[in-house]
Amino acid sequence: MHWLDPSYLPVTTGTVHQFVLNPHGDADGMIFTCGTEVHFPPHMAAEICAAIHPGQTVKVHGVKPRAANLIAAVSVESPAGEQIVDNGPPGDEDEAGKKAHKAELKPVPMDAEGVVKQALHGPKGETHGALLEDGIIIRFPPDDRRERNRWLER
Repeated sequence: MHWLDPSYLPVTTGTVHQFVLNPHGDADGMIFTCGTEVHFPPHMAAEICAAIHPGQTVKVHGVKPRAANLIAAVSVESPAGEQIVDNGPPGDEDEAGKKAHKAELKPVPMDAEGVVKQALHGPKGETHGALLEDGIIIRFPPDDRRERNRWLER
């Protein structure tokens, strides 16, 4: 369970332009039409993607790091008024099961070319990827700071 009470957090309202996928293919965020990035943990993805679709207006209770145009969501309210709250990952899966699942889903290197529309961030505002104008998402490995800086200098 998240330690922050969503009802005490600021509310940001926006229209969903697209979802952001992590290297394992799970949604872990969305981009509003105004460019604001919303980050949520992957364990919320199935519920959020079932209740919310691009073009819909949603409300997000969350915190904003200083370093990015980003809201780290603690809860998301669907257009129907359904509250999707970060209650933490399911506790029924043990550590060995998590490691086996991650080993099966290793990202495949790819090439992409295009114009960077905006940087993508983690929940604390750290840059960890880029969104290209054509909607392609590029993710940087967690320890690849040189590559990250090369992208940001352009």
